[in-house]
Amino acid sequence: MKTYVKRMVQSNDFKINTNSHVEVNTKPLRVVALDDFRGLLMVLQSLDHARRFLTNNGSQVEHETWYSQPVYEDLVPSISRLVTHLAAPGFAFMMGFGIILFSESRLKIRWEMNKLLKHYIIRGLTLIILNAYIAIFINYPFNSITFPTSVLFALGVNFIIGGLIFLAGIKSFPYLVRFQKNFASNDIVDHEIAEKKAEYMRNIILLIIIILLAIGNVLQTPKLIEYGKVDFGWWRHIWILPGKYESFFSIYPPLNWLSFTIFGILYGYITSKQAHDKRYNRNLNSVSFVRLVNIV
Repeated sequence: MKTYVKRMVQSNDFKINTNSHVEVNTKPLRVVALDDFRGLLMVLQSLDHARRFLTNNGSQVEHETWYSQPVYEDLVPSISRLVTHLAAPGFAFMMGFGIILFSESRLKIRWEMNKLLKHYIIRGLTLIILNAYIAIFINYPFNSITFPTSVLFALGVNFIIGGLIFLAGIKSFPYLVRFQKNFASNDIVDHEIAEKKAEYMRNIILLIIIILLAIGNVLQTPKLIEYGKVDFGWWRHIWILPGKYESFFSIYPPLNWLSFTIFGILYGYITSKQAHDKRYNRNLNSVSFVRLVNIV
């Protein structure tokens, strides 16, 4: 789109005012911090997949599950796993953050809610179908009928659920604002203040959901001695428990990672309006890090 604008060309030594026809770039700026974080996660993931080359002991490169906890005997495998274990939850977190950025950008160009919902479902199902295709492609040469749920399955399911949570937040927000207005003691209520309090309330609700999901996953995890002896049912393996069940092999159960996706949505809500404010994000991340260390 061309328009008549007045621009200022600046350099280190001079400034020039010019009047000209220029292309106006309406594309939103990228959040560089997220790109950097995504790049860090890719490095950690590559290092995690290459851990086998860092040690001659195969037992030192096994992944942790509820029924199998490797004992690290060497310093290098222990430290490398301590760092690289952040990759998987980090990608789930980034997907939740991406849902916020994508959805809000589409709402600005007047996408309807139904169109957003359709996008969530199509994109999520695409990842799930890709998981099935890869499983068939890998197992076909071995005449095997084992269908694993890879990370694509978990991301696909959680993308749909995360999108539904975002849409539920949009639909429920006017009711939260109305609740804040009714809850106010004075007759004259500032709409902007009511919206701000409604945002706090929405974020608290998301935080409660995150905590309940984390606790629920722990409570649903059986004891080690029950593995292979108790029939937990296929539905429990699909959603919660990693492990083999008949011809089904659960690697990434979606509910194990859903709390990280919702955490990404929550973090996106908090920071999206100040995505390009370096000072705000630096202070927020510093405070969050200190609180996390205190909790741990």
